[in-house]
Amino acid sequence: MTHISKAINSDAKPAGVRLAVELRSDSIDLAVGGGGHCATHRLDVGGPPSWCEALRDWTQRHNCRGAVVDIVLQASDYRLARVQRPRVAQEELGHAVRWLLRDYDPAVLEESEFQVFEEPASRSGEACVYVAMATRSGLANLADTMAAAGLRLGSIRIPELVLARLGSRLGEGAQALLFARRRELRVIVCADSAYYAGRCVPMAVDAAAAQANDILEAREGVRSLLAYCQDRYAIGPCSLWYAAEPGAAEFARALAEGLDPPAQALPMASAACMATPRDPEFVDVGLPAASALQEWAHA
Repeated sequence: MTHISKAINSDAKPAGVRLAVELRSDSIDLAVGGGGHCATHRLDVGGPPSWCEALRDWTQRHNCRGAVVDIVLQASDYRLARVQRPRVAQEELGHAVRWLLRDYDPAVLEESEFQVFEEPASRSGEACVYVAMATRSGLANLADTMAAAGLRLGSIRIPELVLARLGSRLGEGAQALLFARRRELRVIVCADSAYYAGRCVPMAVDAAAAQANDILEAREGVRSLLAYCQDRYAIGPCSLWYAAEPGAAEFARALAEGLDPPAQALPMASAACMATPRDPEFVDVGLPAASALQEWAHA
């Protein structure tokens, strides 16, 4: 069983390819890399019971059996909380945070794995940490699915940290990333690979549902998050970037154009390690998965 906080193990690098996946309710977003190149794919599935068979068939067709795979969790797979940092040494931090959360829900804590990472310094001097929690049974199910598909599990990641690392490749200073999907809008603020804050808002952002009020509400949410970060962390204005799945591209463009300054289209060739993106304005699939894979490719 792989810990949620396990880092990519460089000793496990295969000579050929490495995969990164997001296991979604109706599809699998998959990024495959090797030889300095990356491609993304979407496998349409009927739900979690179909994940293993779909992955096994795909890896057999593409001669990827035995490759190392990194998993990027979905928002429903984990909880992310911010708590005051216990005054302990770094090596004791995980145990101290678990003790701090003992009254949260003892049953949940007992059955959960943790990843603890530092919050950037705040203007007030308050020291906090972020805590990502995922159930052991959920992580074990993911590990079993990868094994049954003929893949070797390398790491299990949360999208906040994956996308924060992506932000660091876009330029210096604070970056805000807006990623629109068919059923959610994810926004994160980061700087120098550090995650500051973010939101994941469930919503219907496909072209048919992208009404004016939805766009205005999303735009106000982005502005509120940026104002919060500038107040709490005293960071400068963020460089704004957006990306979208094809079904959410219209929504993302309208959202981006109404911000001040307008958000720029994410440069997919450098951000998602795709040598020749099919469209410079939006990614077909798999931005978090492709971003996770690029960390391995550039290691």
